[in-house]
Amino acid sequence: MQRYVVDGHFTAQHMKMKTLEDDVSLADGKGYMITEEPYEAHITESIKKNEATNVQRSNLRATSVGATACARHGCFVPHSVVDFQKGEQQMNMDYSICNALKYPSENIGSALIIYDVACQWSVNFHEWVDQSYHLSLPQSIKILPAIGKFHLSAHKLPCFARYSLNFITGAGHIDGEILETLWAPFNRISPTARSMTLSHRKEVLDDHMRNSNWKKLVAIGKCLYFQNKWKKQAELAALDRGELLDIYQLKMDKEEDGNWDLRDDADSHLEVAELWMPSWEASDVIMDDVIMALQQEELELRKGQANDSLEKLCQESFLKAENLTVSKEVTEENRHGQGSDRLAWFWRINSAEDSQKSKWINELQWFQNQELEWRARADESIKNGHKAYDEKQAG
Repeated sequence: MQRYVVDGHFTAQHMKMKTLEDDVSLADGKGYMITEEPYEAHITESIKKNEATNVQRSNLRATSVGATACARHGCFVPHSVVDFQKGEQQMNMDYSICNALKYPSENIGSALIIYDVACQWSVNFHEWVDQSYHLSLPQSIKILPAIGKFHLSAHKLPCFARYSLNFITGAGHIDGEILETLWAPFNRISPTARSMTLSHRKEVLDDHMRNSNWKKLVAIGKCLYFQNKWKKQAELAALDRGELLDIYQLKMDKEEDGNWDLRDDADSHLEVAELWMPSWEASDVIMDDVIMALQQEELELRKGQANDSLEKLCQESFLKAENLTVSKEVTEENRHGQGSDRLAWFWRINSAEDSQKSKWINELQWFQNQELEWRARADESIKNGHKAYDEKQAG
C-alpha cells in the first residue's frame, strides 16, 4: 500500500503578470510543479462543482497551492503541486492526486489518500476521473480515503468509524498531518515568490521542495542505522529480558549546567548538523550489500571534491589585476572630484613603470645613491675619524 497525504497551502499566492509573452519557462513540469498547458486545459474543461471556495482577488493569478506528499516520510511527490484559481476546489486536487498515483505506479495495488475532506471528495472521485479527458488512474488500483487525525475531530461522528486511520489495515502509526509541517517553511519564501513571473516562481518552489526532499534523503541513512541497531537490541531484550529492557526507557544525560541532551536524538540545525556517512559503518552481514555500494559512491564523491579543491587552489594561486584593486570611495564610488586611480600605493613600489618615474620614487633613489656613495668613501678612508663620519652619513 502506498500512503499519500493531500493538502492546500493558502499563503503561496501569485499575482497576475502584465506581459505574459515575456515569460519563458526553462523547466515546465520537470520538477514538482505540474506542466502548465495540460493543467490549464483540465481546469477550463472541468465541470463547475458546487463547493465552498475562497473569493478570488482580481490581482491574483493563483490564490494558493495544493500538493501531494508521502504520508510516512513527508517527501513531495514530483509533478503533483498545483495552483488554486479560486481557493481549494476538488478539480484541482483531483489533478494532483492522479499525477501522484501515476508517478511510481508499478506494483501498487492500493493507495491510501489522506485528505481533510476525504468524506466528500471520495464520493464522486471515480466518476469525475471517467468524465475528464485529462485525468486517469493506474489500472486495478484501489483508492482508500482517510482523514488526518487532527482534522477528523471537526467532522461528524460517522466519519470517525469510516475514515479514521486507526481502523484502516496497513495504514500504520501515522497522523496524516505531515504535510502541515512542510508548509511552515513555505511562509518564508511565499512573499518573495508572490510577484515573480510564473516560470520564476515555479522554479523557486521546485528548488525549495527539492531541498526539503534532499535533506530527508540525507538524514534517513542515520535513521535507518539506529533503527537497525535498536531492532537488534530489542530482540536481545525480548530473549534475555532483565536489564536489557532498559532500552525502552528514554535515554538522556544531564549535563553539569542542568541541560538535558538526548542521545542520538539531539536536534541541530540541518546546515551544521553532522551527517552520517557510509564509511563510518562497520561491517554488518545484514547491511553489507547496501553499505558497500554506498561506500563506493562516497569514495567517488570524495575524489571529485578533492579534484575540485585542487583546481580551485591552482586558479587562486596567481594574482590578477582585480586582486590589486582598492576602492577609495565605498559609499559613493562614482562621486565627482575623487581620484580615478584605484590601485593602492604600496602595490606600485618597484612594480609599475609609471610609478617608477614619479617624484616620490626619484627621491627614494637619490637617498639610495647617497648611501652607496658614503659607503664607498668609508671603504676608501685611511683615517679612522673620516671612516666613522662616512659610515654615520651612510646610516
